Amino acid sequence: MLTMNGQNQGVKTKHREWLHHFDKWQKVRHALEGDLIRYLRNVGKNEPDPTYAAQRQEEYENGAICYNFTKRTLAGSGGVGYAQRPRADYSA
Repeated sequence: MLTMNGQNQGVKTKHREWLHHFDKWQKVRHALEGDLIRYLRNVGKNEPDPTYAAQRQEEYENGAICYNFTKRTLAGSGGVGYAQRPRADYSA
């Protein structure tokens, strides 16, 4: 579980809605960090030879391309909260 300082001294009781959405938020955090290998499927799982399966999985993970639209979306929407309508000053 997520804690404030890594020493399990954060919030002890979590709200049920927070718990419900925690996995989604973790995926977003991982996407922002570029840590997406854990979400790739295991292509070597059905291979009879474990050595070949590990090699195939490693090639699959190293060849994956991450465009990281999540990070771009977050960066682009950061200023929306502070956006203001243009003001016109007509005083002479």
